[in-house]
Amino acid sequence: MQVRHTQTGKNRWSSYTTRREEQEQAEWRRAAWNMFWLLAIGKLVIMIALAIVAFHLLHPSGRSWGVIALLNWSWILLAVILVIGPLAYRWRLHRVRRKRLTLIHAEWNVE
Repeated sequence: MQVRHTQTGKNRWSSYTTRREEQEQAEWRRAAWNMFWLLAIGKLVIMIALAIVAFHLLHPSGRSWGVIALLNWSWILLAVILVIGPLAYRWRLHRVRRKRLTLIHAEWNVE
């Protein structure tokens, strides 16, 4: 015999399993973010090490910049996208707020 909640009519264990599933999802999400940051920081350290070797030990030249760019083009593209996205959002938000203030001013300051 199962005990049912009087308000929901559901099994009393359903909220426990839902909570448990949410905790498991949160744990997977945390693990995925940890893996992402581990890869990103590792790649950054490797890129810095390559830059140090290329510029100090191999005598700097235009070719070393090209080699670093070719080895890391995907990461450079990702960094550009991650920087441009929020900047574009903030610029658009600023424009919309400025336009809103102009409209409010025109509405209430009739001459």
